[in-house]
Amino acid sequence: MLIQHISSRYYTRFYGQQAGKENFRPNQGFLLFIILIAFAVYLFVPLWDIDLWYHLATGRYIFEHKALLSNDPFSYTTGQVLSSEMVNLRGYWLAQLFFYFAYSTLGNYGLIILRVILLLLSLSTIFIIGRKIKSDDSCLLIFLVLAGLALRDFTGERPQLFSFLLAPVVFYLLHDLKNKYEKSSVTAKSFMPLPLVILLWSNLHRGFIMGTALIILFGISEAIRLSFKKKLDQSFLTACIIMVISFSASLINPNTYKPYIDVVTFEGSSLQQRISEYMSPVTLAIEYRRVLPFYWLYLLSFFIILGLSIKNIPKTQLIVMLVMAAISLSAFRYIPFFLLITAPYIAFHLSVIISTKASLRIITDILAYAIFLLILIFVFSGFNGSMGRTFKSSLQEHRFPEGAVEFTLNNRPSGNVFNTFNWGGYLIWRLYPEYRIFIDSRTLSLKVFSDYTYILWDKNKWTFLLDSYDIRTIIMPGLNDFTGELYELTNYLYEDKNWHLVYRDDTAMVFLRGNENSDLIKKFSLPKTDIYTHVIK
Repeated sequence: MLIQHISSRYYTRFYGQQAGKENFRPNQGFLLFIILIAFAVYLFVPLWDIDLWYHLATGRYIFEHKALLSNDPFSYTTGQVLSSEMVNLRGYWLAQLFFYFAYSTLGNYGLIILRVILLLLSLSTIFIIGRKIKSDDSCLLIFLVLAGLALRDFTGERPQLFSFLLAPVVFYLLHDLKNKYEKSSVTAKSFMPLPLVILLWSNLHRGFIMGTALIILFGISEAIRLSFKKKLDQSFLTACIIMVISFSASLINPNTYKPYIDVVTFEGSSLQQRISEYMSPVTLAIEYRRVLPFYWLYLLSFFIILGLSIKNIPKTQLIVMLVMAAISLSAFRYIPFFLLITAPYIAFHLSVIISTKASLRIITDILAYAIFLLILIFVFSGFNGSMGRTFKSSLQEHRFPEGAVEFTLNNRPSGNVFNTFNWGGYLIWRLYPEYRIFIDSRTLSLKVFSDYTYILWDKNKWTFLLDSYDIRTIIMPGLNDFTGELYELTNYLYEDKNWHLVYRDDTAMVFLRGNENSDLIKKFSLPKTDIYTHVIK
C-alpha cells in the first residue's frame, strides 16, 4: 500500500495525472519543523569554542565604552596595536555585540541558544532555497539532514556562524539575479538585497570575503559564458553594476579594504600552518584520526550526482560548486560553506535524476521517510542525552580552567600571568580588568607568538623570557590540548626551585614565584610530583 501511495504521488507530480484514488503528501512545513527541532537537540551542546570569550569580552567593552577598540586592552604583551593587526580587533564588532547581548540576557545559555538559532537558520536556507528552485522535497530532506549532521563539528560559538547563514543567501541572490537578467527583468528593486546583505556581513565577520569572492567568481564566469553566446546585453550589464555596488558595500566597515590585504598576507603564512582549523580534512583523518564521516558521505554523494548530471548543470553553477568542494578539501574550516551553499542545488540535480525512473523516485522517498523516522527517535533520546548534559553544565567539561580562574580571583597573586594560547580568550573574559593575559587566539603579535613557543618548548630561553616579561604566575594545562604532548615547560617548572605549584585540578595548574607571592606559596604549596598527575591519567 505504501509503495502504491508513493508511486501515485510521483506519477501525479511529474506527469500531471493522478495514478490512483488519492495522492498522499504530508505537510512539508510540519516535516521541516520536526527536523529543525531534532537538530536543535543535536546542536544544543555545552559551550566549547576558545574564541568565544574574547569576542564576548570585546562586545562587553564596546557596550560599556560606546566605542570600538583602538588598541588591545586585554594583553600586556601587545601594547599599541599596529594598523595591520586592527583587522582582528575591529572586524567582528556587530557580531560581538550580538554575543554580549545574548549573554546579558540568559548567560551561557543565551549563547547556546544564539548558536542553535543561527545554525538552524543556516539549515533552513537549504530547504527554502531548494523549494524556490523546484527541488524535490525528499531530496531536500536527505541533504538537509546530511548537512546538519556534518555541522555538529562546527558548533563553535563565534562570528563565523553568521557567515554560515549569509553565504548560501548570497549565492542564491546571485542565482536569482542570473534568472532575472536572462529574462531581461532586472529592475530597481533588484539593486537592494545583495548590497545590503554584503554590508551587514562585512560588519559581522571577515567571512564576507567569501561572499565577495562568490560575486567575483560568478560575474567572471557569467561574462565568459555570455560572451561566447554573444548575449552581453543591457540586462547583464545592469546586473554587473549590482555586483560592483555589492563589492563596494563590503568596504563600509571599520577596517575598509584591510581585510582583503590581511587574507592575502595570511594565506600560506607560518601562522596559518600552525592553526589546526586550516588543516585539510584528509590530513586530519590520516594524521590525527579525526574523521568527519558525514562530510565524506556528503562529498561522495556530491561527486556522484555531479558526475551523473554534469551535462545539464549550468556552467557557472558547476564552477562555483567545484570551487567550494576544493576549498573544503583544502581546509576543514570551509566545510560548512561547501555544505550549505551546494546542498539545495545538489538536491535539485538529484531530483532531475530520479524524475526519469519511477523506481529511483520510490527508493528516494522511502529513504527520506526512513531518515525522518530516525530523526524522531533521535529527538526523544536526545532530550535525556546531550540536552541533559548541557542543562547540567553549560561549559564543556575540562575545556576551560574554571577552577584555576577562581583560585586566581580569590587570592590575587602578584605579577604578570603567562597562559596557553587556547585559554587566553577565557582568561580575558574572566580576569580582565584585574589581570591582562600573555597571548590568545587573536595572535596580534607574531613576536609574542614566537616567544610563547620558546617559553613552552625551548629550555635555553625559558629563564630569560619569563624574566623579561616579569611573569610571576603561570596558568597552564598538564598536556597539549590538541596533540596530548607534555610541554617541556612542565619539566622546567618541576626542576626549578623558584617556581611552586599552588593549585591543580583535572584541567589546569597554577604556578607562582617571587617574594610578593611568598604568603600564597606557603599557604597553598603542593608537592611538585602532582604536576605529572595529568600524564599518569
